[in-house]
Amino acid sequence: MKKYNVHKIIRNAMAVTTLGFYALPSAQASECIYAPEVAGIIASSLRFPDATVNAKKSVAFKSDNFKNLYFIAAEVNSESFGSNIGVWTSNSLETGMIFSANTDAAITTVFPDGQKAGPKIKSSDHGYNDVVACFNKLFKLT
Repeated sequence: MKKYNVHKIIRNAMAVTTLGFYALPSAQASECIYAPEVAGIIASSLRFPDATVNAKKSVAFKSDNFKNLYFIAAEVNSESFGSNIGVWTSNSLETGMIFSANTDAAITTVFPDGQKAGPKIKSSDHGYNDVVACFNKLFKLT
């Protein structure tokens, strides 16, 4: 059984409240943009010490289904489950709340599960598949 640094987990959870201090790019609907800044915030909020989020491999896409909702995709990696695409949502790329939008994101980061709480995200929502397709077009998982 692995032991986890509780102080690091608490510190990472506090990153959720500091999102408003970062200036992030904006995206228009149906536009995929490189998003290392918001992915960097996500990467600073890891649940486990062996998990990583590669901010250099990240994109954002604005959803048409919601007034202010952006999907963010980034490479996540863990010794436990390998390399995958994590998907999160945020109501802004400048300030706002971040939610996990898929299992890989929920497992690796401390953000609330957006499929169960908050925006109630579904993979059928506009922007979800678009951000994953954009990620796959631009990057390869390591």
